[in-house]
Amino acid sequence: MCLWFHSLSIWTALVTISFAQNSTDGVRNANHVFNAIHAVMRHPILSEYPNGVSFFLATVPKGIQFYHGTGEEHPVTGLEWLAFEPEHSLGFAHRSGRRLEPSERETSQKPLQKEDPLASTHGYLHTYVSAKDLRLLYLDGMSAGPMRSLEAQDRILFNDSIPQNERPGGGRPGQRSEVEQRGKKLGGPPSEQARALQACQMAEEKWAGRIDGLLRTEGDFEIILCNFERDLDFVRISETKPQKSSGNDSHGPGGKKPGRMPGRAVTSRYDDVRGHQAIIDFDHVVSAYTYNLDLFPNNTKLPQLSHITPEELIPIQLAIDSMILNNEPSRSAFNWQAVTDVVIDRYSVQLRSVAEGDFQSLVALREKLETSLEPFIDYRDYQNSYAIIDSCQRQLIPQSAPDSGLASEAVRYILHRICTTFTYTLLDSQMDLETAVEGFAELVSYLSWIE
Repeated sequence: MCLWFHSLSIWTALVTISFAQNSTDGVRNANHVFNAIHAVMRHPILSEYPNGVSFFLATVPKGIQFYHGTGEEHPVTGLEWLAFEPEHSLGFAHRSGRRLEPSERETSQKPLQKEDPLASTHGYLHTYVSAKDLRLLYLDGMSAGPMRSLEAQDRILFNDSIPQNERPGGGRPGQRSEVEQRGKKLGGPPSEQARALQACQMAEEKWAGRIDGLLRTEGDFEIILCNFERDLDFVRISETKPQKSSGNDSHGPGGKKPGRMPGRAVTSRYDDVRGHQAIIDFDHVVSAYTYNLDLFPNNTKLPQLSHITPEELIPIQLAIDSMILNNEPSRSAFNWQAVTDVVIDRYSVQLRSVAEGDFQSLVALREKLETSLEPFIDYRDYQNSYAIIDSCQRQLIPQSAPDSGLASEAVRYILHRICTTFTYTLLDSQMDLETAVEGFAELVSYLSWIE
């Protein structure tokens, strides 16, 4: 029994519901908020959409193993970078290795001056374990990557205080700079030094020590940890395999061009990191998407902040401060990312299939839609569009899910819009095939899901 006869008044009611929800602050740019939640700690998606503008609380549980690559063979004190994967840190250890003295090389009668450009070097791979639950601020997107992916932290978090006269994604060509911090030298490009130092100063002074560091993404996931000796237990230090140096590598610890992961891809293991090594608190989110800002000037594909005035960013800065000062990162917060997964798994193929418009008639399209909606229809009251939409929406959201909060509002709105589109297309007897297909094409474009 096909239920595609109904009055046009249904659509009017459904549109009214959608517009009413869309006018609230909580679902402004709901599609982008939804996609930001889905992309958290997922490198493949972040590589495609690197410009993050959202901030989350996060926890790394006690007992998680970390790595640090360096040219120093003594345990780190104070501030430095941490990697989740040893391969990531090995790249920095190789580039940070000391140049061997002539007496340590096998010269075999060759003139020393000809050997120096390709001198053999080695570094050190440090292994540590978190000594407590680490409280972190997670910056979404490729927040340790190049160019515009750094805008959110530089403009919002650091209030335009980071020097911008360097080449994108790292230090000045040929330069390796170091600064003194807590009695030790901090390596890496000057801009990264400034970000790390300022972040830890803010953690201690502005946020009253409630944050231990920043969680970011580049070639892999990394932490800027403010106090190694306080927050980590030392495990061991290993000398790395000697490498041939070209003599022109300008990237030290914390710099760009991160270590590669030989033998396996980053994309094959992001779920493991997300699942137990870093726990994101989706109950507490601050996102520039929810403010009255033009983040997509001239219809750009990715959000941009360069044209936004500093005064317009102040409310976001205050919201981040409030989130940190008034909340502890929760290890048991509701996992809204899991809901985005099931929403995309259930509807992405169906939506694209309808949007492609490969139907011989409207009857054929509605038969396909009715098959999807049948579990949500009470055939004794098939005209009850509100009940259909409500049942459709609730099917993928557990009763334990919170009713409030940015993540809740964004995910609920996206599901509402999907269910509304399905229901309206099925029940409105005045709709033609072209209009129906166009509605689904617009929805697919709005959602912008990465398959």
